[in-house]
Amino acid sequence: MEFEEGGVPYRIFWERKKDGAPVYKLYRADEGILIAEGVYEVQTQLKAITGLDRDSAINSILIRQGEITSLLDQAPAKRKEVIGRLLGLEKLEKAWQFMREVIYYFEQVKNELEKEIAEIEGKLKSKYEQRDKLKQEIQELNRQIKELKQKLKSLSQQLSAIERELNELNAKEKRYNELMLELTKIIESIRLVQEQIKKLEEDLNESKKAKEKLKELEGEIRKIPLLEEYIKQFNKFKELNTKKEQLEKDLNKISAIREEANKAMKSCKVYVEYIEVGEEFIEVPTDLSEIEKSTTTISTLVRSTVAQIKKDTEELEKLISEALKFLPEPTIEAKEKKLKELKEEEKRLENIVSGLRKELGEVSGRINDLRKALDMLGESEACPVCKTKLTPEHRDRVKHEMEEEIKSLEEIVKQIRREIEEAENQKRTIKEEIERVSKINVERIEQLQKEIEEMKEKLAKHYTELEGIITELNNLENDIRPKISEIESEIKEIEERLNELIEEIGEKPEDPENELKELRKKKEEYDRLKPIADRYEKLLEDIKEAQEKLRKLENKKHELQEEIKKLGYDKQHHEKVRKEHEELLRKFESTKTELEEKTKSLEKNLKDLTEVEAEIKELEEKRNNLKAELDKIKKLLNDLERIRRAYHRDGVQRLLRQKIAPIISELATGYIENFNMDITDIYLSEDFDITVVKNSVEVPISTLSGGEKVAVALALRLAIARALSKSLSIVIMDEPTTHLDEERRKDLVEILDRFFKSEGAIPQVVIVTHHPELETVADTLYLIRNVAGVSQVQEVESLESRL
Repeated sequence: MEFEEGGVPYRIFWERKKDGAPVYKLYRADEGILIAEGVYEVQTQLKAITGLDRDSAINSILIRQGEITSLLDQAPAKRKEVIGRLLGLEKLEKAWQFMREVIYYFEQVKNELEKEIAEIEGKLKSKYEQRDKLKQEIQELNRQIKELKQKLKSLSQQLSAIERELNELNAKEKRYNELMLELTKIIESIRLVQEQIKKLEEDLNESKKAKEKLKELEGEIRKIPLLEEYIKQFNKFKELNTKKEQLEKDLNKISAIREEANKAMKSCKVYVEYIEVGEEFIEVPTDLSEIEKSTTTISTLVRSTVAQIKKDTEELEKLISEALKFLPEPTIEAKEKKLKELKEEEKRLENIVSGLRKELGEVSGRINDLRKALDMLGESEACPVCKTKLTPEHRDRVKHEMEEEIKSLEEIVKQIRREIEEAENQKRTIKEEIERVSKINVERIEQLQKEIEEMKEKLAKHYTELEGIITELNNLENDIRPKISEIESEIKEIEERLNELIEEIGEKPEDPENELKELRKKKEEYDRLKPIADRYEKLLEDIKEAQEKLRKLENKKHELQEEIKKLGYDKQHHEKVRKEHEELLRKFESTKTELEEKTKSLEKNLKDLTEVEAEIKELEEKRNNLKAELDKIKKLLNDLERIRRAYHRDGVQRLLRQKIAPIISELATGYIENFNMDITDIYLSEDFDITVVKNSVEVPISTLSGGEKVAVALALRLAIARALSKSLSIVIMDEPTTHLDEERRKDLVEILDRFFKSEGAIPQVVIVTHHPELETVADTLYLIRNVAGVSQVQEVESLESRL
């Protein structure tokens, strides 16, 4: 599409391919320069060139479907809305409505700001109170700290004075304690020396008595070695007798064990005909107790094994007896062979029964066929099978033959059934025999035979073990008998030595152990008294030395008592001064601690005051900023309210209607003159009410003819388009005949024809239509077809020839 603005030609290129995005390009036609490319860029450049935005351009150039007559046919309010929309006044209405939301938003912002400012004011109030409280506390703390420092100074001076006195008393106390400690030690030493002298005198007396007792004990203690040997020999005598008795008991036990072993071996020989002596070494215990245990264990095993062999033999004989009733020998092979023969016989009988049943079915079928044939034959004159004609004689003969055959076949059926019954009986007998043979436990027979053999082998092994035990028992017996003889010789020698010792002692001890015990007590007493008696001379010297030491200690004690008296130390006064010092020190430390706590509290309050003042400053700045922002929002709300009131239908919209209505009226009157009608003037009021002057008389629109209405409406629409555009050089009518009846379409064609022939006509008018009536008013015709989803444009001379 080409257009001209300000003497400069432009070309717009638009292309849309199937399944592709449209292509937009804007060229300067005289120089062939590409100015813009793309939808947004082309629209932006067009607005800059023409001074019209998209909506204004469309409203000025494009006359949409139904817009021509709707300006007159619709109600006044609707007409006002349509004209307002064409002029762009609905945007002001929308702006007025939209600004209500904008104002509401900023009112919300204002409310939020006021709320936030109120919250900050509340926080500030709290912070101001906190700051004042901190300042009061700081002032009070400074006063208290000053008083505490003065008190601390006074206490320090008092402490210095009392500490000097206390140090002097501490020094006296130290010396007093040293002297008292030394005096205590001297007194203790005197006591110990006195006790030592007393003890030495007692020991001296005891030593004297011990010397006298030793003389009495020396004659009795010489018997101790003789009595000790007597007891030793006598104990050995008793030990040998005990050993001899034990060996004799062992001989008796050997005899009992041998008897038990022989009895068990006899039981083994009953079931073991030949016992082969194996090369394997069987270890036999050498200890008699172990031999006894082993013999008892083997005998028990032999008894249990013999009992089990008896039990298993009885079961085996019974099972073999049952097996030989059906089998030639009691083996698994014989059982399997017998079962195989029986099953083959059973299968043979089943085959016989199956064959007989099949034969029975065939014969029964033949009988049924014959009976059916007899029934069908009846008194028929033709054979029911071959259709051959039959004479009565022939029919009777055939019937007789059939009846005879039926009788013969029935006898055969009876015979077959007897044979089937006989075969079934034989099969049942065979089946029962299979069950009995299957129940024969030949496996148990073989198992029992194997177990019995294994138990016999065990008996043979036990027999060998028992032989080894008897051999070992004989060896033990051969060892024991010489030992008994040797012990008897030793006993005789000991008896001779005991008689010799009795002569040396002077008498036979009745209770040698007790007598030796008493002598040993006397020996212990002798040994105890011997060193005591030997100390007699030494004790005399020790007593003399102790008495000299005691004299020196008494002198030292007297010297210390004199020095303590001269020192003049008063313990009660010292304790009083110490308590006064402790009390002053406690007050000093307490005051010092209180001063430190107050100082820390002061530092904390000063820090808190700094933080609070910083927070107050921050909150005040934030409040001031929010107030400034609130003032801006309030001013903005006032401006928005004022602007919104201006956008109201009684504001700018009304001014625009007042301004544009005369312009549209003048332009519409100019266009209506080009239609060569009796209508001389068209007036558009402020509220877009239409008034028509015809032959110098105002007439209602309803009195106009159809053609006049179309002309007035078209003039108004063109006037509105011209009012929106400074220089209207093109108008596009999209289906202008929509909603028009045939009469009005004819009127529109006639009006357009007059309009285009007049001097004030618009240079270029594009009409898009489906009605060929408008062809007569066009200079150029284009036919648009949809071919395979693609629009094809073709210039034609006549539409009727192409439709």
